[in-house]
Amino acid sequence: IDYLKVANYWAPDLPVHYDGTVAALDNSHGSAINDRVATLGRVLFYDKKLSINNTTSCGSCHLQDLGFTDPRQFSLGFAGAQTAAHAPRLGNVRYFAPGTMFWDRRAPSLERQVSDPITNAVELGFTSGFPHLIAKMNGIAYYPELFTFAFDSAAITEERIQQAVAQFERAMISSAS
Repeated sequence: IDYLKVANYWAPDLPVHYDGTVAALDNSHGSAINDRVATLGRVLFYDKKLSINNTTSCGSCHLQDLGFTDPRQFSLGFAGAQTAAHAPRLGNVRYFAPGTMFWDRRAPSLERQVSDPITNAVELGFTSGFPHLIAKMNGIAYYPELFTFAFDSAAITEERIQQAVAQFERAMISSAS
């Protein structure tokens, strides 16, 4: 992948009908999508190595061809067990109100939403927390390079993972549907 060819890919111009009413719902806190960070977020979203056993990614349940949702009533986790709920759609998540992430509304922001599936015992399985995941990612050759590409530093942190995946998810806009 030529990472330098992603300029402005994840930050398309919004259509005219996305007026001030829609803009007022934008949960990105006024910060524009950074294409390099969103590109890292896309890699993280689809990488099965972010599950404890390398079998499941965010994209395993949030299926792009189905509007980033899951056709199952209950999504399946890394070991094939059913989760407690259906994976909610992510299309237009940029315009979801704060505090509405997950069916039970437990995450106050899109960034915070990113961490829960990773540390969930059924979903991606890193129950020991982010230090274990970060150690694993530091051992994967492309992650230090991608974090440097996105943040000008190879440091992998929970906050940076949250920011990158949230930026990618905010780019899932159905503006041309």
